[in-house]
Amino acid sequence: MSHGDHVDDHVADEEAVRNAMTVVLGRQPGAGEVESFGRYVAAARLTRGQVAVALQATSEAVTASMRDALELHLFAIHLARVRLIATMLPPANRILDLGGAAAPLCDTGYPHPFEQLTIIDLPPEDRHEEFAGRIVAERTTAHGVVRVAYTSMVDLSMFDDFSIDLVWSGESLEHIEIEDARRLYAEVRRVLRPDGWFCLDTPNRKLTRIHAEGGMIHPDHRHEYEPDELVAELCNGGFDVVRSLGVCDMPLTASSGMIDYRDFVAGAGVTTALDSAYIQYHACRPSRTFTAR
Repeated sequence: MSHGDHVDDHVADEEAVRNAMTVVLGRQPGAGEVESFGRYVAAARLTRGQVAVALQATSEAVTASMRDALELHLFAIHLARVRLIATMLPPANRILDLGGAAAPLCDTGYPHPFEQLTIIDLPPEDRHEEFAGRIVAERTTAHGVVRVAYTSMVDLSMFDDFSIDLVWSGESLEHIEIEDARRLYAEVRRVLRPDGWFCLDTPNRKLTRIHAEGGMIHPDHRHEYEPDELVAELCNGGFDVVRSLGVCDMPLTASSGMIDYRDFVAGAGVTTALDSAYIQYHACRPSRTFTAR
């Protein structure tokens, strides 16, 4: 292939990406968006036909976040978490979605019918500015009734003892202090039925420490946990951790100690390699032998 042929192929690929984005998003994408998404297409080796499919799996908000090429990891993590929710969360009739305004469980792949799903989150004016505009509506979906309760996720006093089948904390635990998390575990244990589930995902500090160069990956985060640390906290909080998985395996980053953005594309799925995954997931049951201290 000549140098000229290579340039022509690149232009054609860029045009295919632009055309797909225009059709799926219903608007003209910016040059930065085309370049950023084009990088993902190239890294994932998508065919032209797969480009539109990949776009349809995301949302306008996620696509907009790709203006900066260094934020492509958000897109990969989003898709991986959708796979997690769609394949790993158990069926349940009555569900609490803690901190769910940013990405409600019912809108991110949960496949099971339910009687009622209640989204618990702070009022918009009390949230970090990045999440203040995320307004969720009470509605009846094809899967069940969705309610909204504007309160702290630590305060579940409006719910009766043993009244909930599934409590889901989707990337929300890191937004509260450790002591508040311990109060939360007690509340979750109180409201869960004996055979209920407490499922959660949260960033893995072993990877975020590398990514944020010692800091935290978001200014609203209060504590990011290493997997062993979080499992110990959950057990001390009255839960048996039945299953632990990772989301988005980062082997190049973990082995080198330097962030490697290729990992986000290559490892964008659910994995048993918990320690090297960017996100950790735990499925827990209320312990039958736990005694509060």
